[in-house]
Formats: sequence, structure tokens, C-alpha cells
Amino acid sequence: MLKLEKAQKVSPEVSITRVPPKDELPPPIWESKGRQLAENGSLISPNASFTRTAEDGSILLQTDDSKYDAQYSIETDLLKKNNEYLTDVALQLKRGRISIKIAGVDSGRTYFSTVEVLDWRNAEKPVQTLRLFFVPDRDEKVKIVVSNETPNPPTSLVEIKEIKMFDWARRRSAGREFRAFSSA
Repeated sequence: MLKLEKAQKVSPEVSITRVPPKDELPPPIWESKGRQLAENGSLISPNASFTRTAEDGSILLQTDDSKYDAQYSIETDLLKKNNEYLTDVALQLKRGRISIKIAGVDSGRTYFSTVEVLDWRNAEKPVQTLRLFFVPDRDEKVKIVVSNETPNPPTSLVEIKEIKMFDWARRRSAGREFRAFSSA
């Protein structure tokens, strides 16, 4: 049986940073959790569905049986070009294989993409926070998209707890970890 390796994280714009500990994060510039995930997000696939969990109001997304098709999407506020952003996505993959992508709403350009796979030896993954760094090349809103990624069984089940976005360039310059030079 052929076993595929986990795909590497991809971003066309290189971020210049180190991975920050949670206690060093600035306040988020945008966040969505609990009820907001259901109210502000939308299902893209007509055969996908989500329900809100009773404990914390997070959403439980049941994907359809398509391969690589977008299932759920949520838009952020307007972001500035050439700024580095960090997006934390807290989720628990309960079944299958999904991808998470950050793309421009107007341009459609993919700024970051990663694949999460549930190892066949585990019943489900613990809650984890995916850290996604990206640099938009224009001023625009971005959307966070959850898609199928050839799951086996044919549908995936993922609980999305919260999504937070941080202006990491602001934090980086405040900490003097990065200095930008201009010819102006």
C-alpha cells in the first residue's frame, strides 16, 4: 500500500520571523470563535454541513465526499500589503484529511496552504493550534478556507474552535527583531 507523506507548508512570500511563544503575542487584530464562526463563515459545498458544539460553541464541520473541494470559508478584515501576519487556527481533526488555505478575497491568490492528516493509528488528533505566517502582496481582505484533501474515509470531520489573526510585523518592529531600510 502506498503511503503519501504530509505536504509541506507553502507560502509564496517568505516571512522573516521566528515562531513566537503564545505569551509574546500581541492582541489579535481579528478573531472569530464560537458563535462568530457559524455566523460569519459560510459553507461553500452544498453537501457539507456544520453544527455548533454545546461546550464552547465551536463548529463541527462535516465535509462532503469530493476530493480537494473547498468546504468552509470565513473572511477577515482588510489587511495591509507587505505586512507579515500570523494566523492561529485552533482545531481538532476527528476524521479524514483537510487542507487550510489563506487566500485573497479579491485576487484569489493563495498566501499560505497546509495539509492536516489524521494518522490511521489514532482515533482522533488532540486539539492543536496551526500557526500560519503570510505576507499579502496587496491591500485586501483574506479568507481562510477549509478544503477536502482526499480523505479516507471519503468525508472528513473537523472541529474548528477559534481563529485569531495577529499583525506580526507590528510586534516584530516593536521588539526590534527586524529592521527595514528604505531609500526615502
